[in-house]
Order: sequence, then C-alpha cells, then structure tokens
Amino acid sequence: MAAQHASASPRLRRRSRPVRVAAERYTVRDVVAVALIMVAVVVLAAVTWVTGGRSHAILARGGQVQSGAPITREPTGLVVAWRAPSPVTATRLVRGPLTAGPVVLTGTFEAVTARSPMTGEMVWEYRRGIPLCALEAAWGGAVTVWDFPGGCGDVMLIKGDGGRYGPSRSGFAAGPRRIVTGGQHVLSYGPHQVESWRADLVRTMLVGPSETPLEPDQAQRTVCDVVDATENDDTVGVLRRCPGDASLRFTFFNAVPKEDVTPELEGSWLTGAHHGAVLEVTDSRALLYLAEPTPRFVVLRHSRREGSDEAARTTVRVLAMTRAEHGRAALPGIPIVRTDKSLFWNDGENLYAFDAETLAPKWSAAHVVGTPGILSSLMGSPHWLVAPVRGGLALLDGNTGKQARLLPVAGPAIRKVVVIGGMIVVQQGDTILGLSPLWDVH
Repeated sequence: MAAQHASASPRLRRRSRPVRVAAERYTVRDVVAVALIMVAVVVLAAVTWVTGGRSHAILARGGQVQSGAPITREPTGLVVAWRAPSPVTATRLVRGPLTAGPVVLTGTFEAVTARSPMTGEMVWEYRRGIPLCALEAAWGGAVTVWDFPGGCGDVMLIKGDGGRYGPSRSGFAAGPRRIVTGGQHVLSYGPHQVESWRADLVRTMLVGPSETPLEPDQAQRTVCDVVDATENDDTVGVLRRCPGDASLRFTFFNAVPKEDVTPELEGSWLTGAHHGAVLEVTDSRALLYLAEPTPRFVVLRHSRREGSDEAARTTVRVLAMTRAEHGRAALPGIPIVRTDKSLFWNDGENLYAFDAETLAPKWSAAHVVGTPGILSSLMGSPHWLVAPVRGGLALLDGNTGKQARLLPVAGPAIRKVVVIGGMIVVQQGDTILGLSPLWDVH
C-alpha cells in the first residue's frame, strides 16, 4: 500500500538483514539468448528515443520553496490558500497528494509539478511529451513513470528539493501499474507482475512472468492476477489470484533474492477470501484485510528455518475487527499511514489503528471517508490525526480515535490528507488544495 511521506517515521523497530546487491544479472548460459533479442531491444530503444522519450523531456524550474512554521496548536478553522489540478493523484492507483522532501507533488497526464506548500507555486515541473501513467514519492524524490512503446515502464526519478535528475530505467510493463513504497525499495506491480527496485532503480526482484524468459522454468511459470502488494526493507508481501486456487493466495518473498528473476518464497497462505488488501509487512509478519466470509483483519507470521531446505512454515492468527460495511468497494490500493508506534488504514467508511510492532488492532473510528494526515508537531501529543469526514476534516486523538473538533471544508469529500510546511494539503476530486490553519484570537 502507498504511505504518506510527511508523516512516516524511520523504521527503527526493525532489524534488517544485510542488503545484498544482486540484481538483474545473467549467467554465461544466457549469452546466446541475450544475443538473439539484442537487435529487437536496440530497435525499440531507438524508436522510444525518437518518438517521444527522453529526447523530448523538459525539466523547468520556478520559484523557491516556501514553508510555514509547524502547526503546534489545535486549528479552529481552515482557509483555502491555493488549489492545483492533479487528476493523476486522484486515480485509484495513487489516491491522494504526495510529498517529496520539502515539496508537494501534483500530476496531470502530461506533467509532474513540484509545488511550494504555502503558496502552491511551481518549484519545478517535468514533462516528457508522452503520457504520465504512474507517480510515487520515494528517497526524497518523485518516481515518475511514463507510457512508452513497452508499456507503463519508462521511469525517471526527480529529486524533490531541487528538481535534479536522478536515476532512470526502462522495462516492459504490460497494463496499468501501481507504484508503492514502504521501506528501502519501491514496488511496481501490474496485472501479472511485481517488481522491486532499489534506490538506483535497478530491479532486485521479479514475481510473475519475465518479459524476456531466458530459462525454461521462467517461461513455464503460472500466470497469476496480482491483487495487492507491499514491502519493507527485507520482505515483499503479494496477494494474488492464481489458477487452481479456490481463493486469494498471500505469499512472502525475499526482497533481494540471489537472482532478480528467481523469486525466493518465504511462506504462502490460502486466504479463503476473494477480495482483500495487504496493509503491512514486517520482517516476519503481514497484516491483511479480507472481505469474505465476513470482513476481518488477519495477521500472518512466517518463520525461516536457517540451514534447512524445508519450506518456511507459516502460522496464522486471526484478529477480531469492527465490521467494515463499505470496505470491499474501496479496495484495492488504499494508502496506509505509518508512525513509529501506529499504523492507520481507512476502508472508505471507517478508520482503523494498529500497533506498528505486533500489527494488532488498537481502535476504530466510524464515518471517516479517507486517509488521514499526522499533526506530529501539535503541542501535548505527537499523535493527532487530521481525518477526512463528510463536510470537511475531523481532528482525532490518535491514541483513542475520539473526535476533538470538526473543521468544515466546502466541496466534494476529501480522500487523503498530508501535513507539510505548516499547511494541510488534501485531495478533493481531481484537485489538490492547500489549506492554511486558522486560530481563534482571544
């Protein structure tokens, strides 16, 4: 699931295994096969460059970033300071505003724009002359994905704080792609594939059919439909619908296998449900939402047997939940919000809080229609939430879920909130609004 960068805290609670560098490499026996496809790859690259690839890229720079003081008091009202069109962040594959370092990202289908939080003015803008098909924020930058002849797979990272070019990659990517991040890697997943990229955009893992299968086992892999996926520093969790399975199957994978095209499975479980979402994975656990037979949250735990060839044994623990009547309609792809102690997830009608270590539920709040933001600088508590409700935003106590105040906002329902640079930034329809807090004067 996609996380809010303005509110995320470093995952100090996890002890990550040493990161291996293996990625996208071939053995000697692959050389002949590589030679056979080399001409086609070169031709495709030339066509891409000439017909709308990076040769037509424009990276324009605007004004300086302007940020306000942190919000340290409870707002009594909000006023719209700026608005900007952003249909890309309104899609089900993104679902709300993104932040990259000190800037707010907005996206049309032609360009990505970094904006100053206080004013909404352009800090930089990047366009390619080809459609923007996916957008995420990671490593302090904007992960922009463009639709080229090979599909939604031409990627450029633009640094958020200055609009500088970062690494890039191109790869075949059939169908629409969702880009998510939760740890050291970024996941790109589509109808049948899940890829993991590290910070230099080198692929570290591929689950699903390879675009250029070089080994017999790669060509013969079962093709499954990818429903949802997320990752942390060590582990990728994937929910899929596979031929022969009576329900969705969840699988743990090593995020950095020895060979990127050879997934290393660390445990699998048949869910008994036909609709669901992956909310979180840690080194040894996963938190799932499953819609059938009754809506519920499930914590899975897998244990590795070092030095053993036996498959990792997965034990399952089912947790009680507050029924989410409208949860199924909101799936998949709802962003999760992380702090060092809690996780927050919204099903379209209810907000749920979970313990960040155990993944156990802590509380739920009804009538919350979108993903909240974190008021981490509010005096007296680091856990106040600004949550979308009908008619505006509610200020919630992050420790209990109780509402302290309603802040009216006119217009359609808000779907996601981020707090950055002294501003509350929200997605409302196809538009991103910058809301400035107000306080009563006594």
